[in-house]
Amino acid sequence: MANAALASYLAGLGLPRREVQKLGGKRLFKLAEILRRRSLSAMTALRLVPVAPFVVVGMCAAAIGIRVQPFLFGTLFGMLPGTLATTVFGDQLAALLDDPARINYGIVAAVIVLLVLTSLIVRRWLAKQQRATTNATAGERTR
Repeated sequence: MANAALASYLAGLGLPRREVQKLGGKRLFKLAEILRRRSLSAMTALRLVPVAPFVVVGMCAAAIGIRVQPFLFGTLFGMLPGTLATTVFGDQLAALLDDPARINYGIVAAVIVLLVLTSLIVRRWLAKQQRATTNATAGERTR
């Protein structure tokens, strides 16, 4: 994961900004200001709730000037819950296939609820940050 994230980041450093902007599209570059202001928390949120392919996010983060350390830590923190959930869910699936009596439906339900809640919270946070950025930009234009 870290190698792929770093490789995509380094690739983004070598590409012309216009090309990366085309690759990322309007949606990702609307988040550029949020990423610049809150690089660690924004990268974590983007990795928790992917808005674009993994490689595209890394390339765009480099192209807009996110430093490598917040990018890598944000990637780590953002990928960790999904990785843990997949591990727990996979363990329960293996238990189901091995001996159906061993599956813990409470754990499976908790993992699903946790993933859904995390996704909703992160989406709301990103939307709030995007609205704040849009309002700030609109306020600057009227001055």
